[in-house]
Amino acid sequence: MRSTARRSFRQMSPSIVMRRTNAASCKRTPMSPKAQMIAPVFVAGILSCRTARVMPPLPPQPNVGTTSEADEQERITSTLLQRPELANRVRNQRVVPIRFSMGPAAKDDNAKVIATVVFFNYDEGQAFRVQADRDGAVLAVEELKGRPAASVAEIDEAKRLVHSDPVLSTAFAAGGILEGGIIVDAPESLRANRGRHRLMQMLVLTQDRKQVEYNVLVDLTDRSIPIRQKPEH
Repeated sequence: MRSTARRSFRQMSPSIVMRRTNAASCKRTPMSPKAQMIAPVFVAGILSCRTARVMPPLPPQPNVGTTSEADEQERITSTLLQRPELANRVRNQRVVPIRFSMGPAAKDDNAKVIATVVFFNYDEGQAFRVQADRDGAVLAVEELKGRPAASVAEIDEAKRLVHSDPVLSTAFAAGGILEGGIIVDAPESLRANRGRHRLMQMLVLTQDRKQVEYNVLVDLTDRSIPIRQKPEH
């Protein structure tokens, strides 16, 4: 699990590294050096800008494959959530898979192929990892500490929430570019009510990518935007 995911907004230093960017935008117009020096830091719920750099997009996740692979992933994850080992703990709760991989249980070529799935329970604010065989029989269940990195689906949902926000829509109408996608702790001012929520940090840049228009905190648990603030330049 990434070390950057363990740091809260309050703990972030000037060496913050944004883990995800808009790949299409990066290819068309590289970010200027000036914009690379701008990134958000939440201090007791207040945003300020400090030195940071935006990294290039990560390569595609291994769970994005052919239709047959996607079908097998869907079949296994759906089966797991109905197994007695998991059914009681996820009943009437919002639990979604955020990571999926398949591979041999050992380096031996004849080793049994197993599926490893990381689920996130939005109601409890807790991630857990399940290992299973290809039939969906549960082999192991492990609670995970910290915050697993965002899935592609979570980033897509955050983008939809930001683009539909009436305040932020004016920036996009002017050609604004959305970047980011790192899962973070709640700032101190929101910790009482959102301490266990799944929160994602994003940036809205100007069209020329030279300025940060808004620092944005997206709450994926209740699907809201608790913080949208213009940084001080």
